[in-house]
Amino acid sequence: ALAAATGETPRALLMAGGATRSALWLQMHADATGIPVMVGECPDAPLLGGAILAMSHLSSDPNGDSFTTHAPPNLEIIRSVTREMVRPALRVEPRPSAAAAYDRLYRQRYVHIAPALRRLRQMAYASGDSELQPETQDEAEIAISDARLPSGREALVVPSLLAADAGALSAAAKDAQAAGATWLHIDVADGSAVAGHAISSLGPAAIAAVHASSPGLVLDVHMAVTNPREHIREIATSGASRITFQFEATANVEDAIELAREIRATGCAAGVCIAPRTPVSAIADLIAADVIDLVDVLAVQPGRGGQPFDQSALQKLSTIRERFPTLPFLMIDGGINGDTAPAAARAGANVLVSGSYLFAKGRIKARVNELRRLLHENGH
Repeated sequence: ALAAATGETPRALLMAGGATRSALWLQMHADATGIPVMVGECPDAPLLGGAILAMSHLSSDPNGDSFTTHAPPNLEIIRSVTREMVRPALRVEPRPSAAAAYDRLYRQRYVHIAPALRRLRQMAYASGDSELQPETQDEAEIAISDARLPSGREALVVPSLLAADAGALSAAAKDAQAAGATWLHIDVADGSAVAGHAISSLGPAAIAAVHASSPGLVLDVHMAVTNPREHIREIATSGASRITFQFEATANVEDAIELAREIRATGCAAGVCIAPRTPVSAIADLIAADVIDLVDVLAVQPGRGGQPFDQSALQKLSTIRERFPTLPFLMIDGGINGDTAPAAARAGANVLVSGSYLFAKGRIKARVNELRRLLHENGH
């Protein structure tokens, strides 16, 4: 939930309570979440919580001699005391292979349980059993949307606003979120050659409006502009979670590395996008510099939606994934639909950006689910 809301993944989960006495429980939760699990020096949750509150009270009122005063809690003091008193002692690292095994179990077995029992639940609810409520969302969809690929990488289907109604972007964002999307792709184009001579109506104001209407979405802003440095700070403050720049807009690899650092300095994650004419070799040193966590491979010419898929993008995906297996996000953008998604996933993409296919004919939820299923069936 935190990752979906902020675009950030917690660095660790600090646990307390009786369950922390089980090494199996700790390892299982590290594997299932893909995040290190930590246990403090004092794993007794009630005792630790009581001590924190007591110390917070004394810190708030050092001259007080009673705990009977009902003063409102000072959250800053509680945070400060918590940092002082909660001291990690044990760290359990996740095992990627085990995490992938959990995900395979979810996809192959768990996701089929809820649909199989749905009819029984509906019959029980219809009979008047007040303890059984009707489902508001398909559990199978939830399980698949949360599952990772066998490698442990996230699997993401990202709607592109380039294909949405420009007069109803906030509504389109809400539709995407209701369909289960956690990211939204926004193209900012300035009409230059870098943008394929296309001009988009999307800019900081539109990004801010979308962010205000759907604050839970991670906004991935693709800057197809000649001078990206002129726009970084304004886009970052408008609500972008991550900023992807067009490699062709930089002077060389060193310039691209510095640009990525400038993006990260704003608090946004940084990514790079390459046009069909740009070889993977051009960005190899940029990826190796560890200043970006996303590569966006364009399978169409920049600037226009609805173009056919360029098959040469598949070899680029394979090359990047083979040379940089730990790259968190390998994105394919352009021409993605039910026919092209499987090959893109097999080539190594774990982020599928789709616009025209998803927003066409009001079928966004069904098509998001379809692309997500294809990504899980063919990805690695």
